[in-house]
Amino acid sequence: MLARRLIMDGASLEGLREVSAPAVAYNTRHYLALMSAMRDRRMSISSGIQYYERLIALAPPQTRHARRAALQHLLNTDDRVGSETRILVAAMPKSASTYLCSLLAKLTGTPMTTPHNRNDPLGVDFDQLGFIRAYARGGVLHSHLGASDRTLSMVNLLGLKPVVLTRNIFDALASYLEHADHRVRRGLDTQRLSNEQRRRISILMIARHYVEIVASWSMAPANVDVLWVDYDAVSRDLTSVVRRVLEHVGIAVDERRLSDEVAAVDIAGLTPAERLQLRFRQGVSGRGDIFTEDERSWVRTLYAEYPDVDFARIDPDIA
Repeated sequence: MLARRLIMDGASLEGLREVSAPAVAYNTRHYLALMSAMRDRRMSISSGIQYYERLIALAPPQTRHARRAALQHLLNTDDRVGSETRILVAAMPKSASTYLCSLLAKLTGTPMTTPHNRNDPLGVDFDQLGFIRAYARGGVLHSHLGASDRTLSMVNLLGLKPVVLTRNIFDALASYLEHADHRVRRGLDTQRLSNEQRRRISILMIARHYVEIVASWSMAPANVDVLWVDYDAVSRDLTSVVRRVLEHVGIAVDERRLSDEVAAVDIAGLTPAERLQLRFRQGVSGRGDIFTEDERSWVRTLYAEYPDVDFARIDPDIA
C-alpha cells in the first residue's frame, strides 16, 4: 500500500512528505515493494530510484544499517532486459527532442529512455549511473548532454554515434520560459514574477547550457561521429531527418513504414493535447522575438568564451 501511494503521490513534494512518515522502514522488503509497484505500472528502476531519492530527502533513514541498505538500492544498475538498438540524442532543451525521440522509438520498436534524473532541477546534468541504466535498457537515449569528458568517455566505451539536435537559441529560450512555470521545487513561486523577471531568470538558468552544448559538441574529438540536426529541419522535413538519423547509426530504413509513421505524427493533424504530450506545442520559429536587444546581448556575451566556435548554428543573426 505504501509503495502504491508513493507512486501515485511521488510527483508532489507535499504528497510525498505526507506518505513518507518517520516509521517508514528502509529495508529490502520495502524497496522490493516499491520496485514491484513501479514495474506494475511499466516503469523502469530508473524511475523508482528517483522516487526513492525524494523519500530519503524528506524522511532520511535513522540507523546505520538502514542508511547502508538505502545506499545499496540507489546504486542498483540492474533494469529490464534491453534492446540492442541504441540511439543517443543530445538535444538543446525545448528543441522538439521528445517529438523526434518518440518517433525514433516507435520506428525501431524500442523504449525511449533518459540518462537524466528528474530530481535534477534543470534536467541536464550528467548522471553516470543513469547513463548506464538507460544504455542497459537500450532504445533511444533522450538526453540534453553536452560533450563533457564524462559524456565522451561513455560514448567511446559504448560505441555510440551521437545525434545533436539544436534550435535557434532565442526561440528555445522562449519555449523554455513557457515551460518553466511547470517546475516544482520546495519554496519555488513563479506566479508573482513579472514578465521581465521571467525572461531574465530563464536566460540565467539555461542559456549557458545551450551555449555549452553547441560549443562542446562542436569541439568533440574527430573520432566521435556526430550528426547535427536542427529544429527547423524537424519541423519542415521530418522524414529526411529521421532517415538521416537511422542511416547515421546503421539501422536499415523501411521507407513505407517511415512514411506512414511520419504521417501519423504530422503536426498539422495533431490536437493540442497530442502536441502537449509530445512537447511540441507550437512547431514554429520566431518565438524569440520576445527578448529585448539588451537580453540578446547578455546571451551573446557567453559566445566570447569559445572564439573558435561558430554560433550561427543557433543564432543566425550573427552570421
